[in-house]
Amino acid sequence: MNNYFKYVIGLLTIFVTVADSWFEVETHRSIWMRYRALATRNGTILGLIGRGELASVLLRYFFAILTIVAVCAMVEFTIYNQLTPGTQWHWFWLHNFYPYTFSHVRHVFHLLHISLMASNLRQLQHKLVALHQTGERERLEEYRALYGELWQINEGINELFGFSQACNIASSFAQMAFDLYWVYAMWQKQQRGVQCFLMHAAKKHQLEMDAVQGTVLDINFGLDAEMVKLRFYFLHQLLRNRIKLTAKDIFDYDYTLIRTQVFILISKSPACSQHLRSTVVV
Repeated sequence: MNNYFKYVIGLLTIFVTVADSWFEVETHRSIWMRYRALATRNGTILGLIGRGELASVLLRYFFAILTIVAVCAMVEFTIYNQLTPGTQWHWFWLHNFYPYTFSHVRHVFHLLHISLMASNLRQLQHKLVALHQTGERERLEEYRALYGELWQINEGINELFGFSQACNIASSFAQMAFDLYWVYAMWQKQQRGVQCFLMHAAKKHQLEMDAVQGTVLDINFGLDAEMVKLRFYFLHQLLRNRIKLTAKDIFDYDYTLIRTQVFILISKSPACSQHLRSTVVV
């Protein structure tokens, strides 16, 4: 029964992802159009990213894909060799292989958008550092407008991947609840491998956002009342419209997801629970 359930929610994830991609095609197009508009105004290639930085981002992304493919292929090959051909487990592995692969492809696509946005935030932070060093105060309003553009692009990314990521995470929780040990092994070896790439990229995305906010906080305009006011407006914008990764605001996409999953696994595992109780007693 557990295998049937995993297969059904795997298919449901595919249908939600396909529908999400179909209905959000305009959102996807708007993301690249906004990047192109920013690049045209700033003389760059993609948003605020120049040719060299873009090549570096795509190179890291390419190696991340190769690593994901290698790890998943090794894990799937190991599991396949442990299953007896013709048995129920063998056939369920074959059927569940396609939903897993589809979800991984969606994760890899999300990873690209996260990496590009993190790189754009890094470029904005570099501009703010240069402004602080050179004293070109008249550019602060321009950089505040750039942040607003990046925030709109980031909201488009959250809109584009919202329901599909929410469904993926919900499926993971459901699988853990219905088939703890089997899913735990898969999650430890395979699902966690792909999700950790996303979590690591999301963490870098958050760090770049923190760097932008920290740089604006460090800028000192002395007694220039007009620039102090602009700095206040910029900080208010950073707090009110913080660039972060979410699934349509259903949840934040960061390391708290992994911590929550680990807590559920520990709380539901008899062995782990017994170990925790014995540790507390000691």
